[in-house]
Amino acid sequence: MRCRELKEHLPAYLREEVPPDLRQRIKSHLRGCKKCKAGMEEMKADTVAPMGKKERTAFPRLEVSTASAEESASPSTEKEGFSSGLKYPIPVAAMALLVIGGVYFYQRGGSDLKADPSAMEKEAAPVVETAGTPSPSETAGKGPSQTPASAAPVVLVTEAPPTPPVKVQKAESRSLPHAEGRSTVGKIMEMKLLLISRDVTAVAERVESHAAAASGKVLKKNQNEMEMRLVLLVPAERYEGFLESLQSLGLVKELSKKPPPPHGPVRVAVTIQ
Repeated sequence: MRCRELKEHLPAYLREEVPPDLRQRIKSHLRGCKKCKAGMEEMKADTVAPMGKKERTAFPRLEVSTASAEESASPSTEKEGFSSGLKYPIPVAAMALLVIGGVYFYQRGGSDLKADPSAMEKEAAPVVETAGTPSPSETAGKGPSQTPASAAPVVLVTEAPPTPPVKVQKAESRSLPHAEGRSTVGKIMEMKLLLISRDVTAVAERVESHAAAASGKVLKKNQNEMEMRLVLLVPAERYEGFLESLQSLGLVKELSKKPPPPHGPVRVAVTIQ
C-alpha cells in the first residue's frame, strides 16, 4: 500500500470502519513508514480530543454521584424537620414513657396485693346454711293462717375437714421397703464348710452338681494354687441332705458353731483343699 492510498483510508481506519484485510494492510504499512505514522498520530489527536471532552462532560458516573449526594442529604433534612418540632429528643421521651409505665404497673400490682387478704378471708370463711325459713313457693301453697308467727332462722356452721397427713404416709411407705429388705437380708445365715480332697477341680464340679440337685445355686467361685472357694445358696430344708452328699466326696468339717435355721435360704461357703 502507498502513502497516498493510506491517507484516503486513514479517517475510516481511525473510526474502525474498514474491512479486516484492509486494516491489516494499513497496519503493515504504518510499521514501515514513519511519516504516515506521524500523520496518523496528528489526525488521531485532532479527532479524538473533542470527543473525549464531550464524553467527560456527559459521563454517567458524575450524574450518579450527584444523585446519590442529593439522596443522602435529603433524609437528614427530613429528620431535622421532624425532630425540630419535638421539645425533647426521641430517646429521652421513650425512656420517660417506660418509667411512667413501670410505676403504673407497680402501683396496680401493689393495690392487687393489698386486696388479696380480704378475698382470702372471704374464701376461708365457714359455710353458713340457714334453716327454718320457708321458701316463697311453700308459703304460697300454705295460707296466711298456716305460716308461723315466730319462726326464727336456725344457723348451721360447718367447718372444713382437716387435711389428711399425706407427708407422714409417704414417709412411712418409703421406709417400709427398706425395713423389709433389711429384715430379709438379716435372716440369711452363712455356714462354713471345709472339704479335703486330692483333686480340687473335679470335686468342685461335683459340689456344684450336688448344690443344683438341692435346688441351690453358685454365687461366687474363687480358685488359687492351693484351694478353691465356692459360695452357694441352698434352702435350709435341704441343707442336711446337701451336707451328706458332700461327705461322699471327702472329709468334711463344719467350721460354723451355730446350727442352720429351719426355714429360709442358707449361705454355704465351701473351701476345698
